Amino acid sequence: MDSTLFLAMVKRLVASARRWAPVPVLGPATYLLVSSLLRYRRLKQTRKEFKYPTRESYANMTDDDAWKIQLKIAQLEFPFMYLKALQFALFRVRSWPTASPKVPFIGAEPVC
Repeated sequence: MDSTLFLAMVKRLVASARRWAPVPVLGPATYLLVSSLLRYRRLKQTRKEFKYPTRESYANMTDDDAWKIQLKIAQLEFPFMYLKALQFALFRVRSWPTASPKVPFIGAEPVC
């Protein structure tokens, strides 16, 4: 391979790297900005939908409203963590011998 051709290829790679150099910094910063904007927009929509503006107004919240808010958070904010917490809680209840008969089996045979 000719050295001039090699140097030309290196110069071309360096020039393209300069154009892409801000991406590792701007990419995560843009992601954080967009995700926080969307999260706060959803928070404002939820507050408008359920009309509980202050902490004192939470005392008047119905169980149905609390369930809807929790379901919305579980589906949109942290679906993986909610699923794992539910699975872990069911595992703990199923491993407790006195509570085990109270929890119905879902297509599985008992291990004990």
